[in-house]
Amino acid sequence: EGGPEGDHEAAKAQHEEKLLLLKDDLAKSRAGHEAVKAQQEEELLKLSGIDQTRQDEVKEVRKKLKASLEIEKEYSAELQRKLDEANEKALKGRAENKRLAERNSNLEQGIRSHEVDREASNRKVKDLQKLRQKMHNDLIELRGNVRVFCRIRPYSSTTGRAAQSTNIDILSNSVTDAETIRVRDSVQRVNMPTRSKSHEFSFDKTFPQTTSQEELYEHVRPLVQSAVDGFPLCIFAYGQTSSGKSFTMLGRDSSCTSSRLAADRGIVFRACEQIFASLADQSREEGWRFTCTIEIVEIRNEKFRDLLVEKDAHHDDLKMGVDRENGEVYVEGLCRRQVSQATDAQKVLEKALQQRCTKATDMNDASSRSHCICILRYSGTKPPVTTSENNNGGSGSGGRSSTRRGCVNFCDLAGSERMNTSSGNLSGGSSSSSSKHCQQELHKETRSINKSLSALGLTISALASGNQHIPFRDSKLTYLLQGCLTGFGKCLMLCTLVPDAEHTNESLGSLRFAQNASKVTIKGQRCNQCSGLLKLSSSKSSLRTSVPSELKQSSSKSSLRSSVPSERRRERSLVSSAE
Repeated sequence: EGGPEGDHEAAKAQHEEKLLLLKDDLAKSRAGHEAVKAQQEEELLKLSGIDQTRQDEVKEVRKKLKASLEIEKEYSAELQRKLDEANEKALKGRAENKRLAERNSNLEQGIRSHEVDREASNRKVKDLQKLRQKMHNDLIELRGNVRVFCRIRPYSSTTGRAAQSTNIDILSNSVTDAETIRVRDSVQRVNMPTRSKSHEFSFDKTFPQTTSQEELYEHVRPLVQSAVDGFPLCIFAYGQTSSGKSFTMLGRDSSCTSSRLAADRGIVFRACEQIFASLADQSREEGWRFTCTIEIVEIRNEKFRDLLVEKDAHHDDLKMGVDRENGEVYVEGLCRRQVSQATDAQKVLEKALQQRCTKATDMNDASSRSHCICILRYSGTKPPVTTSENNNGGSGSGGRSSTRRGCVNFCDLAGSERMNTSSGNLSGGSSSSSSKHCQQELHKETRSINKSLSALGLTISALASGNQHIPFRDSKLTYLLQGCLTGFGKCLMLCTLVPDAEHTNESLGSLRFAQNASKVTIKGQRCNQCSGLLKLSSSKSSLRTSVPSELKQSSSKSSLRSSVPSERRRERSLVSSAE
């Protein structure tokens, strides 16, 4: 009995013991599982929080993306609208381009047609310009290549003489345009009453005392135009001292007011303005390229001195030379200043005149003791005209380039004077030896001036008489002016007179000199620049028929003055039309 039950109890106890162990293991397992479960639940809670945060973030991102998408849609719509507008404009642009292309084609056709017309017009203008130059030169030659004007200066403010003290009258006539001067000379003989004798002199133009500088220059302008056309020109003033030569040629000094200076500008400055204005017009309209230079020299005691250099420079006794190519007489080593406009020439001239020799005499406080010569030269080239008349639209050269040269000599001569009136005011603090030296110097200058003017008078007389030998080499003045008094040049002499009766002898001497000059005729070949002028027979015939038969039979200026008044008026109308 004890055996099986004991075993059973022992087995039961073992099983119970194993059951307890199993229970303990189960409890431990459950505890571990609960811990893991709690840990996992805790982690799950954590993960749940993170997931919620991410969901919120995703919601926010989705919201932003939705807003961006709306903006993108609006932007895309705007872009599409702009694209549609651009396409519409492009279509319109293509249509406009097509229309413009057609218009350009028509314009190019018109331009080609106008180009042909323009070239024909240019040729016509060139021909008309040549005809204008030819007619102008023919009219100048009809009036005379050597012209003489006479000007009477106003009464001096220092003398205070009345009008009846003068014995110079101008025979005014509406037809002859006041060309005759009459001088009354009182002849005194021994044991005989004083007898009055009248002398009459006729000139191309006579200017009374009231003539302004501008009025005088209007009659000089046509001759200056000849210089622009390429003919050599010389303008010189002749007369006794203090008769207004320098005022006529140069105007007043710089001490006057600007308005008075502008109104009283002399021939030199006005001619420079006209020449530079004409050259500028031709450069702008015809394509000419001009270069202008100016030279200024004085002749004192038969010596040349360059006024464009300082006094202490070695330019006080320059020599003369002759150009081998054209035979032109020139002064060697003379300084040439390039000028591009009239104001530049005026500044150069004003500076040069400050070095001119002037001294006080009994007749003039600032008497010129030398002949002053201003030489204005210009040379120009015109490139060949480019044409496009071939069918392929190419361009070609229209011939050789054109050239032109011109020269104007402005001469302000020293005044003729008697020896007893050339002594200066030498009183004061000067010593007797210095006064005597100054007196001798003045007398030497007076003799030299009168000698050169006498040589000029002999030269003019020889030219007027048609002598074979002309004494150009008797003085440096006449030798230098030789080219202007011969060949194809033009010359204008301005005779200036003092109206006072006490200067009658000097006035008669100046008038006789001027009358001799008026008889001079320059006959020579035309200049190179004007040799190509059109020889239109119809214009020649019309010009000849407009001149009376008396003018055809005689080339002298006396026949011009003796022509009928109607023909003189016709000649003046031709001059104005040519100008």
